[in-house]
Amino acid sequence: MINILKNLLGLKLNFLYNGIILSGLLIIAGAYYYVTKKISDLEETNIISKTTILRLNSNNEKLFTSISLFKEEQIIFNTKLEALSILEEESDLERKRLYELFTNHNFKNLLSKKPGLMENKINSASSAFSKLLNNTTARIDTNTHSKSSNVKGSPPPNVRTH
Repeated sequence: MINILKNLLGLKLNFLYNGIILSGLLIIAGAYYYVTKKISDLEETNIISKTTILRLNSNNEKLFTSISLFKEEQIIFNTKLEALSILEEESDLERKRLYELFTNHNFKNLLSKKPGLMENKINSASSAFSKLLNNTTARIDTNTHSKSSNVKGSPPPNVRTH
């Protein structure tokens, strides 16, 4: 009977050892599967991150290009604005001069005595002002185009880029 108990006890110990070993192997296999799955997920995330970084870098380059074009357009705009303010000052001085001329003289009397003289003066002054205006705008356009043509890849000043 003692031998039977020893055999049964030894058998149970063998099952116990085998169970412990099998449990350990299952734990190791599960840990291996978990780690390889995590590595695979991290590699996939890394690929997605690299793709996103490339896309963002491309967008940054486009933004920097747009900013530089905007700065060039701003310089052109400021140049035109300065030219227009100079033209405004010139026209304001001319307006003041003409105002003083008309307030200090009696042109009604002169017009009745010499109508041809007044007509010629008015026509020549209108022609001179028209030439001044055309020359000034042409000068503004010439300055603007010469500055924008020095910059590679910049659009003409009237073209809006998005």
